[in-house]
Amino acid sequence: MNRIVIFSGTTEGRMLAQTLSENEIHCIVSVATEYGESVMPEMDGVTVHKGRMDLEEMQKFITQSEVAAVVDATHPFATAVSENIRESLKNTEIPYIRLQRETSDIALNKDTIQENRSDVILCSDATECADFLSFTDGNILLTTGSKDLATYSRKETLKDRLFVRVLPGLESLSLCEKNGICGKQIIAMQGPFSLEMNRALIRQFDIKYLVTKESGRTGGFLEKIKAAGAEGITACVIGNPEKQNSGDTFTQVCRKISEITGKTIKNQIALIGTGMGNEQTLTMEATEKIREADTFLEQNGCSGQQKMSRQSVIPTILQRISSRSWTGYPAAG
Repeated sequence: MNRIVIFSGTTEGRMLAQTLSENEIHCIVSVATEYGESVMPEMDGVTVHKGRMDLEEMQKFITQSEVAAVVDATHPFATAVSENIRESLKNTEIPYIRLQRETSDIALNKDTIQENRSDVILCSDATECADFLSFTDGNILLTTGSKDLATYSRKETLKDRLFVRVLPGLESLSLCEKNGICGKQIIAMQGPFSLEMNRALIRQFDIKYLVTKESGRTGGFLEKIKAAGAEGITACVIGNPEKQNSGDTFTQVCRKISEITGKTIKNQIALIGTGMGNEQTLTMEATEKIREADTFLEQNGCSGQQKMSRQSVIPTILQRISSRSWTGYPAAG
């Protein structure tokens, strides 16, 4: 069969399922929780499988699904899940494709942080971050989800200082309750979060330290770093455990699936106009399209078209919108 299994849990997983549906390629999307299932829209040719699986269950699931390929679109910090997916495909001829999230919004390593970013603390994991925070004062905005919550809440010097931003799902809220986080400390919201929203939360709860994973563009990483800098607080960043260039981009994944299934996957084009607006007038949908796109074409009535890379397009867009010297672009990706 030409069905594709997508182990999801990220925005990229939902995007890939939508792209395959639009191109009439059937797929099975595996999500771990009820919340993951609830944010998956109904799509033609897409079946959603809910529930966490261990290695043996994964092997059985993949065998019974009779698929042409498996795409690992799990979160970059879900390293144990990715290892189980790879292990479950051993002794099979089913291709493993890793859809890797881009995480290079800003250069992060301990040398450059120490030299250039006194407002950013880079930690290797949650334990190191919690140890650092134990010797500080002031409220903490934890934006790393609920799974590592126990690492912070078990420390008495941190527990009452925590304000945790988690997904508005039963599993996340139950973990908060289990770890003694009371209602006034819980911010249950689904992202993405804008720079302005992050700044508002920092001011509302008098935050002195913001904790984030190096989760990439679609994880709102840059908006959090900028918000912390703008409000004059310290950002504690847990470095991405996944090595760069260890997977494929969204476009490369689509190309591989096209080769495996023999079906052409057509590119999507988004047209976004800003008129005489500024950075703040971009809609959330427009902002997401900018983040999702692989290729950008700037259209200017005077200078014609110019192809732009993902790395340069967002700063350029914001600069030109702010100066009102740019009126729109088609973004293709």
